[in-house]
Amino acid sequence: MNKSITSIVTQTPFGEGRLMATNHRTSDGPDSIWDQLQFRMLFMMVFTWFISAAILKSLTFQRAGSTESCWQEARRSAYSLTPYAFMRI
Repeated sequence: MNKSITSIVTQTPFGEGRLMATNHRTSDGPDSIWDQLQFRMLFMMVFTWFISAAILKSLTFQRAGSTESCWQEARRSAYSLTPYAFMRI
């Protein structure tokens, strides 16, 4: 189980403008590891879709004004779309 430490800086209860740092340990449970795995799998599927579309655009000369390579365009598009699948409302 992975553990991360979060540091929080707060005012001391005694005033005088001093700051006090506290550390809180949080454990990353199996849900976060599963979420990372799901994100990577979904990213690879979405990236494959976008790389195929970018290559198709390149072959049909529809990308004439683009300065990005097919790889960069697909990566940017996949990273901009994939996080929306994990939004919790």
